[in-house]
Amino acid sequence: MPIKMSNKMQILAYRNMYGKLYSIDDRNSKLFNNFLIWLHKCRIYFINTSRSFLRKLFISTKNKKINAPPLTSLSKNSETIKNEIQDKGYTFIENFLDYNFYNFLNKDFPKKYELIKSKDPLKNYNMGFKYVKDKRHLNLETSSAINTFYKFILSSEFENEINYIFNLNKSKLICNAIITSIAEKNSYLIPHMDDISNTRNDLNINFIYFVDGNNDDIEHSGGTSIYVDNEAQNTLLKPTTLKNSILIYNNVDNFYHGFKFMKKNCYRKAISFQFINDKDLI
Repeated sequence: MPIKMSNKMQILAYRNMYGKLYSIDDRNSKLFNNFLIWLHKCRIYFINTSRSFLRKLFISTKNKKINAPPLTSLSKNSETIKNEIQDKGYTFIENFLDYNFYNFLNKDFPKKYELIKSKDPLKNYNMGFKYVKDKRHLNLETSSAINTFYKFILSSEFENEINYIFNLNKSKLICNAIITSIAEKNSYLIPHMDDISNTRNDLNINFIYFVDGNNDDIEHSGGTSIYVDNEAQNTLLKPTTLKNSILIYNNVDNFYHGFKFMKKNCYRKAISFQFINDKDLI
């Protein structure tokens, strides 16, 4: 859950989703604001209902296969990742997956109709294929690239690779959640910290894998960045490419993450996954 958000940025997020007529200062406008919210929810309901129909219509077309398993560049960059996470709390790696699997995943990436359009103005993009350990599992028996990738992230081989990098002695990191997303014009993620930063100080790692995006304007194409402040005025790290790259950060450190309002002709395809300390699962 996002915390420590700027009131100013929240207002901008509400107006981005509900329209410029959404009022903050005028108490008499509450009824009209509620109407704008209701109107928007009706629109989102219609969009998601239409997408549900399309998913049922085209579900049988997901039958592409690849024989080679994914290979990552994490081990090759293990010292850099470990040192930068320890020193700064975040790092960024290009060329995350080997070209063959990356090309397969990018070409077979879910269509927008396979995802759910968000109703949340603070986390405003298309999301789907949500996995949460011990709570929400997916049918991973189909042979699409997305499911092949999920199986890889959930495999003991990848878990061992992650734990090898951070060399934990008394505990280990376990994949807790995975989600796929597509961001487009007007998409937005408010700069925030996650609530886990209030309660823990051990290692809990978020990975944002950028599959594809508009490199001509990364800042306004869903390039999730690390900020000093909750209004994104002082940037600590911005992705250098949205194609086959990964942002890694410690979710309990004292900085903000998010991305700015996306512009016309900008897009981003991503898969996010979280590895938490196994002590959190007790």
